[in-house]
Amino acid sequence: MRPIVSTARVEAMIVSRRALLAQGWTDTNIRSETRAGELVRVAAGLYAPKTDLDGWPEVAYRVRVMAAAQRFQAVVSHASAAVVHGLPLGGADLSAVHLIRPGKGGFRAGGDRTRHAGIVEPQWVTMVEGVRVTTAARTVVDLARSQPVKTAVSAMDNALFRRLCTPEDIRRAMTSIYRPLRGSRRRRVSRTGGDVGVRRSRGTYVLRPPLTIW
Repeated sequence: MRPIVSTARVEAMIVSRRALLAQGWTDTNIRSETRAGELVRVAAGLYAPKTDLDGWPEVAYRVRVMAAAQRFQAVVSHASAAVVHGLPLGGADLSAVHLIRPGKGGFRAGGDRTRHAGIVEPQWVTMVEGVRVTTAARTVVDLARSQPVKTAVSAMDNALFRRLCTPEDIRRAMTSIYRPLRGSRRRRVSRTGGDVGVRRSRGTYVLRPPLTIW
């Protein structure tokens, strides 16, 4: 089972360039250790020891997400919100940290961040360990649009089992946020969550792949 790392633990892992310099490091030392893989750059001017991140891609990703959340006034979203919620992300693309900032123009990828422009209604934003993230229901719908279907279904199963949201929450998130979608983008969301089929079997939620296509 993968560990879920608390905010306090993440903050203990992260060290800033300023702190390293205060400890007697030089920029040359930092660059050398980063090239050697002993230090991992998790955000501009922020690093974590390689030994703390070894063997757990989702832990490493969570550290990067939390570091970005410290630097930017934005809502954490998509796969980044999923990792903060502790949802499974097997098969997901974890190359970028996803943030939603007010504005128009879709999304903008740069470096290791993807910025999604838009306004997130308060009902779809929550706080998890001091970090502003999209709710579990909104996050599941975002995953359905941006990640492999198996990844989104697994995350939805986990969110429902842990009671982070309900099937009705997911339906409302999809219909209220993505009503303007048309064509293939809407069909993609529908494949994962358009008709959330859930039943209990020995205390576990089992998701039936939905057949409804809007």
